[in-house]
Amino acid sequence: MLISGSSGTITIKCKDLCVLQLDIPGMEQCLNIAQSIETLSSLDCASEMYPFFYRPPDLCLQSQWGLSSPEKHYAQMKELRDKWRLSDVNRDYSVCPSYPPAVIVPKAIDDDMLVKVAKFRLGGRFPVLCYYHRKNGMAGHPFQQRCAHSAYSHARLQHEAPVFLLLLDCVWQLWRQFPLALGFSDALLLRLATESYASNYGTFLCNSDQERRAVGVKENTHCLFRALLSSRETDHYSNPLYEPTELAIWPSIHPQSLQLWRGFFLRWTQQARHLEEAQEEMRNMVIEWSKLTLS
Repeated sequence: MLISGSSGTITIKCKDLCVLQLDIPGMEQCLNIAQSIETLSSLDCASEMYPFFYRPPDLCLQSQWGLSSPEKHYAQMKELRDKWRLSDVNRDYSVCPSYPPAVIVPKAIDDDMLVKVAKFRLGGRFPVLCYYHRKNGMAGHPFQQRCAHSAYSHARLQHEAPVFLLLLDCVWQLWRQFPLALGFSDALLLRLATESYASNYGTFLCNSDQERRAVGVKENTHCLFRALLSSRETDHYSNPLYEPTELAIWPSIHPQSLQLWRGFFLRWTQQARHLEEAQEEMRNMVIEWSKLTLS
């Protein structure tokens, strides 16, 4: 904040890399606004955050929350049952506070052994199936800790780390190298990156299922993924060039093959805005061409 005479300037460096400058007449008013911004930007209690107050007219709190659950996922994936089983060993979060109540674990290990193993591992963690298929869409990740500060922050880093952003960047590299292989556009990756740092939805709140249950995230906030499934959103985030294939894709990991994700890291520059407009125009042209070929 810079105060000069009877006016002041507040510079806000946002988590999505946007930088805002507010010129405010009146020193007292400038100080009050700066204090309010500081207070609201450092809330520790999840229930005081905006997703608990966001009420869009087209969504209902009683709607289904999330895309799946361990129980549904296990029931759908019959090929898992030879080597994996569904366990409620963590039903009261007593074994591992960061794991959900129901977990998919190796079939050869019984619950007693899982409890014993957890005692010798950091955070009480024990072997679970955390990845099998992209359609699961579950988040077992401490978003609130990892995304607590932005790249502009001068705070001493403790648990902060852009792990989810790095994952999205990796997916973007795949999307760029194989533009026909993925059913979604890069706009979806950009949306997810933005939402993980500042969101109207409760999907990325808290650090574990236990914390989310304690503050009633599912009962009092809306799910981002359910919103993205609306027809308006799916049309916007789908890839009109997508061609389904059963073949595996083998991306190049050579340094010269990796590029800066300009859509995120340079999104607020004039060049990036022109590029976004051009991409949207090309997208619309492809969609119109597809409609003509089908008619």
